[in-house]
Amino acid sequence: MIGRALALGAALILLSAVGAQAQDDDEEAIDYSRSGSYASLYASYANFQDGHDNHSGGGGAIVGYYFLPQLAMETQVEGQSDDATLLWTYNVKYVPFPKLRIQPYLKAGLGLMAGRDDDEWLFTGRFSGGFDFFLSETIAMFAAYDYARAGSHGHDAHIANLGVTLFFD
Repeated sequence: MIGRALALGAALILLSAVGAQAQDDDEEAIDYSRSGSYASLYASYANFQDGHDNHSGGGGAIVGYYFLPQLAMETQVEGQSDDATLLWTYNVKYVPFPKLRIQPYLKAGLGLMAGRDDDEWLFTGRFSGGFDFFLSETIAMFAAYDYARAGSHGHDAHIANLGVTLFFD
């Protein structure tokens, strides 16, 4: 797992460096760093590994606030079709290159998951890596990979997300 996280982090840094060089002179004048609130909607695909592989489709919403251009706090709610799973976390989002049009990020969060063990609420940790691609100064598309672990019984979820974010000043 640590190897996957390190590989994802290296790929995100490389992607942001390539994206920065690919921007033309007009785009370099735009500063995409954010402050203020944002809201996201996304579709997701999950693979739950809790004794057997369960593949699931779902979606979710994120509401957050940038305290600094590199740092945001957010709440994330996600539903998955497998066992009517609900995942709810509070996350910290770190954006190392906030001025770029393509912004890689890392997130870590804590929360609850329901629907896996006879509808018990299980304490959950979530780790995520992804990138925002700005279509304009207030609209971005994002892609992310999330890893969530719930409870002490090994309820692992690997989740791929694709969505859109609106930024408000």
